[in-house]
Amino acid sequence: FYVRSRTEERKMEWLSSIQLACKEAQEEAGGSVVVDMDQMAPVWVPSEPDCQICKRPFTFLFRRHHCRNCGKCVCEFCSKDKVRILR
Repeated sequence: FYVRSRTEERKMEWLSSIQLACKEAQEEAGGSVVVDMDQMAPVWVPSEPDCQICKRPFTFLFRRHHCRNCGKCVCEFCSKDKVRILR
């Protein structure tokens, strides 16, 4: 699953609550519940009017993309490289 939030702070609050709930469930069940906090996706930057790397303005045809590794709002030229993100 994933947690989506407007701010990093709120995301961390939710993840801490989830981690606490998992720990409590593990103690109650006597089994193992794992939450790996190192495998969190970045908080996406809200959509910007310009590419955050080259500063070119977005238009109806010149679309924005959110990088799933860093969360930045970038253009097709700045996001042309595709890499598998291992999480």
